[in-house]
Amino acid sequence: MNLNQRNQTGDWEELEQSCRDRWMLQGYVVNSGSHISTTANVSLSYNNNGIENVAFGIGPIEAAFHAIENIVQTGAQLLSYQIRSMSRGMDAQGQVDVELEWQGQTVLGRGTSADIIEASIKAYLDGVNQIVKMDGGQWKEGETDE
Repeated sequence: MNLNQRNQTGDWEELEQSCRDRWMLQGYVVNSGSHISTTANVSLSYNNNGIENVAFGIGPIEAAFHAIENIVQTGAQLLSYQIRSMSRGMDAQGQVDVELEWQGQTVLGRGTSADIIEASIKAYLDGVNQIVKMDGGQWKEGETDE
């Protein structure tokens, strides 16, 4: 969801409220290949403030997760990652489920998209947003659990 777009009812205030105290994906770019380091540039927003980070990883999804964690700084650890197809065909939707461990608790995140990297990022952010709720409902910039 882009804050510059109105929701279906045209209510700007309602749209802005639904995005408060939540991490939202603004965009991403991933570079990956057989003989180069994989990098992910992830742009997120929180309460309409944009933050961007670039990180390395073994693959595109790990790099994206590192970039997200560099921004949100929850200290969460990825316990499991599952991907499955939600439909058939070239435009099939993929669903990603992640399990994160945060302060001894297991948090589940889910994301869907025709682009599996985007679905993965959305799943991780879903988990992060649950952590934000559990941690008092608002992100505390610069604080980590480590």
